[in-house]
Amino acid sequence: MHSHAWKRGIYVEWLGIQENPTHQGWAAGKGYGKQIIRILNTILGSEEPESEDVMNFFICVGHANYGNGVISSADGTGYGGVNEYKYNKELAPHVVEWLKKAGHKATLCIAPEGQLHSLNDEINYFIGEEGKQNYDLSVQLHLNAFNGAAHGCEAYAYNEAGKEVAARICEKLGTIWDNRGPQIKTGLYWTRKTRAG
Repeated sequence: MHSHAWKRGIYVEWLGIQENPTHQGWAAGKGYGKQIIRILNTILGSEEPESEDVMNFFICVGHANYGNGVISSADGTGYGGVNEYKYNKELAPHVVEWLKKAGHKATLCIAPEGQLHSLNDEINYFIGEEGKQNYDLSVQLHLNAFNGAAHGCEAYAYNEAGKEVAARICEKLGTIWDNRGPQIKTGLYWTRKTRAG
């Protein structure tokens, strides 16, 4: 789909204020109109994403295996649940694969097992890896259900712009799990220190 007019002289691509030559539009978000066209094309299956619509994702498994049986994540296996790190280590490659099949770029990051030994090691490693490229979106996977009372899905962001993306993630995940919604969390190292957010 290319240049879809929605009123005389205006195109869907121009719905985003930043892309509109008159600096007017429907939304302040960067690439808003192009995102609409990309979504429509995906639904219709009519075209592959255009090069400017391809996003670059960083998908990171939260926590690390320190070696000698020590893993920094929560372990719910004794309560009929899962080990957070092991679960996300299995899930993350599928997320990367799905993103690539949708025509995007995606980098998988899993901490090298037995080489990190503290939270500071994890932070330095993950932030260092994320900082190697300019990503459009950086995601760190976690599980945080507790005691049957806290369950569902949520996504954290640093600011309101990130919260809009987090809301879209929650909306999609909320078709399967309870949607706990997006939250702004400025104190987390992942939201505070990543380049893409």
